[in-house]
Amino acid sequence: LPNIITNLEGIRRFHVDCNCLSGSLPDLPRSFPFLKELNLSNQQCCPDLNSSNIGLSGSVPDGLSNLFDLAELDLSENSISGSIPSDIGNLPRLKTFNVSNNIMTSTVPYNLGKLWNSIAVFDVSRNKLRGTIPSVLGTFEDAAVHVRNNGGFIHPAPMTLCFDVSGFDLRHNPTVCPLERNTLRHFYISAKGQEWTESMGWDDEYADHCSYYGVVCNDESQVVELHLANNGLSGTLTEKVKNLKFLRRLDLSDNDIKGSIPSGVGELQHLDHLRLSYNAFTGEVPTDLENLQNLRLLHLHGNRLTGTMPPIPSDFLTGVSSFVSDCGVPSDFGTPIRCPECTMCCNLAGNCQSTEIPTSFQDEVLGFDIHQQFSWVFGISLATYMMFLLIGSFAYDRLSESRSYYDRSMKERDKKYALNKIGSGSVYSFFLTKNWVAWFIAVIVMGIQAWILAIFVEAAKLEFVDDNSDFIYSWRCPRNEIECDDTADQDVEGWIMFAVLMASHLLSDLLNGSKLLVLSAKRRHSLCERARFFVGGSCLIFITAFTVYASSVYNVAIARSNTDIVINSVIILFVTQVDEQLFIVFSAASPKSMKKVERHLKQDIKKPLPPKDDDDDLIFDVVEHVEDQSKRSQTKITNYFREVSEDISAEVEPKAEAVVTGRWDEEQFDGERQLSIRFDSPKTRGKTLAPESAAAVIGVREKIDRYDEHNTDDEEQMMRLH
Repeated sequence: LPNIITNLEGIRRFHVDCNCLSGSLPDLPRSFPFLKELNLSNQQCCPDLNSSNIGLSGSVPDGLSNLFDLAELDLSENSISGSIPSDIGNLPRLKTFNVSNNIMTSTVPYNLGKLWNSIAVFDVSRNKLRGTIPSVLGTFEDAAVHVRNNGGFIHPAPMTLCFDVSGFDLRHNPTVCPLERNTLRHFYISAKGQEWTESMGWDDEYADHCSYYGVVCNDESQVVELHLANNGLSGTLTEKVKNLKFLRRLDLSDNDIKGSIPSGVGELQHLDHLRLSYNAFTGEVPTDLENLQNLRLLHLHGNRLTGTMPPIPSDFLTGVSSFVSDCGVPSDFGTPIRCPECTMCCNLAGNCQSTEIPTSFQDEVLGFDIHQQFSWVFGISLATYMMFLLIGSFAYDRLSESRSYYDRSMKERDKKYALNKIGSGSVYSFFLTKNWVAWFIAVIVMGIQAWILAIFVEAAKLEFVDDNSDFIYSWRCPRNEIECDDTADQDVEGWIMFAVLMASHLLSDLLNGSKLLVLSAKRRHSLCERARFFVGGSCLIFITAFTVYASSVYNVAIARSNTDIVINSVIILFVTQVDEQLFIVFSAASPKSMKKVERHLKQDIKKPLPPKDDDDDLIFDVVEHVEDQSKRSQTKITNYFREVSEDISAEVEPKAEAVVTGRWDEEQFDGERQLSIRFDSPKTRGKTLAPESAAAVIGVREKIDRYDEHNTDDEEQMMRLH
C-alpha cells in the first residue's frame, strides 16, 4: 500500500482483508480522514502467489485519534510490530479493535480503558505483549476481551477483568483468574466490602488472594481459613462460598449479615469451625449442614433463625461451647429454634445456658435424667426412711419387754410429747385429734404448703422451650471469643450457709417427725392413736424434706451468688410457717370452732392419771383401744354394762353393784389373748365377754374408782361416770 492513498478522502469503509498486501501501513488519517471501518486483516492468505508473504509489517501509525468516526479497526493476522498506540483510546466510537496474530510487543496502554463505553471486541491475542494486563479492561463488561497466547503477561489478570467481564477468554484459567479469588470477589461484593472496617488486599486488582485481610492459605495457595469477625460486614452471604472447597474455618461472627444462610455452606466438606453468630441471619437453617461431618465448632446464636436444627453430626461437637444456637427462652419468636444436639442454648437477652449440665438439682446431685424419675426416687426414699423407723421401733418395743407397754402414765406422756413436738399452735396438731373437721383442715393446709413448694420446683426446671421457667442462664458467649464462660459466683461458702439455714430451721421438724413415727410403733397405744402419730410424723417429715429439696432446686436454678442462695432459702423457708400462720387465721376467723377443736385435743391428751398399783400386774389398761372401735361395738359394750349394773343411774356411790374383776390367760398371752370376766351380778354370773367388751367394763370401772378417789364431792360428774 502507498503511504498516502489519494483521491479516496471521502471513503467510509475500506475492506481489503485476506489478500497478499505487504509493507507498512499507510498514513490512515491523511488517506481516509472520514473512515469508519478499516479491515486489513489476514494478508497472508495467498500461498499460490508468494508463500513467503508475511503480510503488512511495521507499526501502527500515530494519529489514529483523528479518525473520530472510526468504529472498526482490524489489523489481525499480519506482521505488525511495535506497541499499541495509546491514542486509540481516544476513538469514542470504536467498537472493534483486533490486532491479534501479530508480533506486537510492549504493554497494553492504560489509556485504552476509555473505550469502555463503546468497545464490543478487544482482541490482542497471539502477540508478544508483556507486563500486566491493565485493570481498566475490567470495565469492558459487555465486550469480548481476548488476550490469550501472550507469553509475556504477568498473572494473575486484574480481578475486575476476571470477575466482571463475562467475555474474557481466560476467565476460567486458574492461573490467570484463580477460582477462589473470584469467589472471594463474589463474597466481597455480596457482603458490601466497601463498608468493611478492614479490607486490605480485597480491592487490589492484582493482589494475591492469599494476602487478603482475614484469608489464610495453605502451601498450594488454597484458602483454608477466613476470619472476618467484627469487621463491619453487611449485605448477604453469597452462595458462591461453596467454591472455597478447602475451607476449614469460617468466622463471620459479630457482623450484620442479613438474609438466609446459603445451602452452599453445607458443601464445604473440610469445614471444622463455623461461626456465624451475632449477625442478622433469618429463616431456617439449611438441611445441607448435616453434610458437615468434621465440625468441631458451630456457633449460630445471636441471629433470628427459626424452625428445627438439622441433625448435625456431633461426633466432634463435644465441648460445652462447641454447638451454640438460639434455642433458649425468651426468643424473638414464640418458639425458639429447636436444637436437640446443641451444647449451649442462648436467649433473646444474649444469656446462655449449657445443655450438658443437669437440668435440675436432682440430676446434678444424683445423676437422674428425668424430673419425674427423681420424684419417684424421692418419694420412695422418704417411704423407706419412715418404714425403717417404724420397723426399728416396733422391733425394739417387742424385744425390750418393757413394762411401759402396760403403763397408762407412759401413754399419757406420749400424747403430751406428741402434741409438744408438733406444736399446739400448728394446724398439724389437728392430726392428733379425733375431730374429722380438724383433720380436714390439717390436710388442706398441708396440701397448700406442698402446692407452693411444687410451684418453686416446677419453676426451677430448665426447659429451653418453656418461657414460664424462672431458670436464670448463667453463661455468656462473648462476641470476640470462641469459649463460653459460666458467670455464676456461688461457691462452697454459699452452700454452707444454705445448709446452716436449713438445719437451724428444719432439722428439729425432721427429728420430731421421726420421733412421732417411733411412737406410732409402740404397742401401748391403740391402733387409732398410732395412726394419728404416724400421719402427724409423716407430714412433718414430708414437708421438711420437700422444703429442703425445693429450696435446693430453686437455688440451683436462679441463685448466681452466695447472697442469692441465702435470699432464696429464706423466702422458701417462709412456706414452713404457713401451718402456724393459718392456725392464727382460723383462730381469728372462727374462734369458737378453733376452741372446740382445742378442747377436743386437750380432752384426748390430758386425761387424769390412774392411781399406781404395783401389785396389779394382771389388770391392763386397754380402754383407749376400745374407745376407737366402731359404733356397733360401742353399743354392744353399753348393753353389757347395763346388764352388769341393774340401775346404775340411781347410784351415786363409787362402788358399783357389778364387782368387776379380770384375769389374763397367760398361756394364751401371745395367742388369742382372751379375757375372762367373772361377774357377781346374778344376771351375768359365769358369762365370758369378748376382749373388747371386757376391757371396756374394766376401763369404766377404773374411771369410777379413780374419780372417786380424787373427786368425791362432785356428784354430778360421779353420776355421768356411772
